[in-house]
Amino acid sequence: VAAEVFVSGRTTVPVLCLSPVTVSVPAGQERQVELAAPWTSARFWSFEDPFLYDLVPRVGSQTSAPVRFGFREFRVDGEDLRLNGHKVRLKATWGHSGEWYYGQPSSIRDTLRVMREHNLNCVRYHGQPLPPSFLRAADEVGMLVVAESGLYHRPVHENSLTHTREWVLRDRNHPSVVIWSGSNEFGHWIVPRDPEKTACLLRQEALIRELDPTRPIMQHGYGPLAGKEEIYNVHYPERAFGMLPNCFRWPTLQSVEINPHYYDF
Repeated sequence: VAAEVFVSGRTTVPVLCLSPVTVSVPAGQERQVELAAPWTSARFWSFEDPFLYDLVPRVGSQTSAPVRFGFREFRVDGEDLRLNGHKVRLKATWGHSGEWYYGQPSSIRDTLRVMREHNLNCVRYHGQPLPPSFLRAADEVGMLVVAESGLYHRPVHENSLTHTREWVLRDRNHPSVVIWSGSNEFGHWIVPRDPEKTACLLRQEALIRELDPTRPIMQHGYGPLAGKEEIYNVHYPERAFGMLPNCFRWPTLQSVEINPHYYDF
């Protein structure tokens, strides 16, 4: 097993060759092989320069389909978010299934380009993984993506972890994906949070980190996660507790007054 890396779309001269590894695989079984090589001249993927590479695996004399990827680092640094070491502020939009992000790849790219022209740099797809064509377009345009699973007001179930595993493995090579959103409003309306749901989401986050330790994780609209949240996210703060600082946190004390408009929402 070996591999070569090319500038995306140019399969003539490789920019990196990964030395072959010999592996024996009995019939009916599978093996995981790791190829590694130092690469000091890789070009980073960013908003301004969404530079992409293709990795082409080879098994014997057979060439597999290329896997496109990009180099970039996205991390939480205290109260800041950093892309390739530079502080960024996410200016994002979002949508439900069937709104702005479905269509042919060309129309998806055009939509994302219009968003970039209007100073948006991030999108969040709401409550479900999107087709790979959307992420490919985001990779090409230089749009950051908050990728969200299909966990949405559902009861706790082991299938959630099966879904999470398939979702992360499918989408983790896209440089546009910078944050995993494990759920949307999972038990959102219950204060304090249900310990069973909190434990479920913590198990999910542990699985995500096992599959991809490179990206931060949050739970959209969940708020506190037993003190273990990496990114704190609440929904509709203006309809809940009104005045600072309570509008940014779900209170657990009965003495905290709730905005009466919240009951009518």
